Amino acid sequence: MFNIFAIETDTKIVKLYDTVTIGNSKLNQYYASTFADFGIIVCDSDYYKNGNHYDRRLKSLAKLILANKFLHTVVLLNINDGQALQEIYFNDIKATIINIFKNQGFNPNSDITVIPCISNKVDGFLKSRPKTNTYQWYKGPTVVECLDNFSKIWDESVQKGVNKITIDKQDELNDVIGKIEYGEIYVGDPLMKGNQELTVKEIIVNNSVLPASSAGTIVKLKLNQCTDIPHGSILSFPECTQSNVFNAYINTMNTTISALSNDYWIFINAEKQKITITNFQTHSVEDDRYNDVEIIKKYSRCYVRVISNRDVCINSSQDFPRLSRFLLLEKNHICGYGNIA
Repeated sequence: MFNIFAIETDTKIVKLYDTVTIGNSKLNQYYASTFADFGIIVCDSDYYKNGNHYDRRLKSLAKLILANKFLHTVVLLNINDGQALQEIYFNDIKATIINIFKNQGFNPNSDITVIPCISNKVDGFLKSRPKTNTYQWYKGPTVVECLDNFSKIWDESVQKGVNKITIDKQDELNDVIGKIEYGEIYVGDPLMKGNQELTVKEIIVNNSVLPASSAGTIVKLKLNQCTDIPHGSILSFPECTQSNVFNAYINTMNTTISALSNDYWIFINAEKQKITITNFQTHSVEDDRYNDVEIIKKYSRCYVRVISNRDVCINSSQDFPRLSRFLLLEKNHICGYGNIA
């Protein structure tokens, strides 16, 4: 459905879920967005210089990114190899792009960065700067520098005190490898996989055995017992709330959602679960209140009560944005996306 790449910075490994253009690329974007920390959007500078605009596309992506609460969004203004982009053109295009995102609710000072990018060159502002003097006027960060600058977000998340680890894979020895999303973890700590309690026996980071590790780190964990832990699973401290009933915000796509249907599923934390949706409410801009309805129209946002067939770890979008995301499916077709309220 999408290609997976990675950018390695000095302190982080950032996965990129590149939505392909084959098939329904919009559905691919929604699916990939449930996994992402950052948004990276590529625009063609020649397209803008010729008087065209990406307004509709950028508005759609901005709404998707805002709903999923990405840590940050980078817009790469692509420059074809062999050409040059003058500072005045860059600033004009940058102002246009930032204004589109600002109108969708973004903070232009903290939520978005526009970076020039020379096609297919690592030193074209991806990892380093061009060796020529053509772009000395650009004083902003490269892509890798921008991603590294946001390491402070992981540092701040350590203070939340609730440990959550997203599992990437399980090796042949049944050790699990994943990223600590929040909190700190120590040898001997208990971790919950659903209702099953596990104990951390060993922590390995970059082939070194450590007594502890903290948010943002890729770790290998040796646990006290062998158990199947699939990609995308979340291990958390016992105090993390688990329930099969929760409130959520849902954004519909090109189909309506009815309270009368009983064939809805969510894809959350690499697990597909059958659900029932009740208490449909839509937001009224005029009086800033939610009104009860029975049908949610296409491309709308609604507030609902979800009843799942199994307990899930309740990660609210306020405290744990990425872990709160899910896809909504009807008869195995994606019909919306959302997050736990």
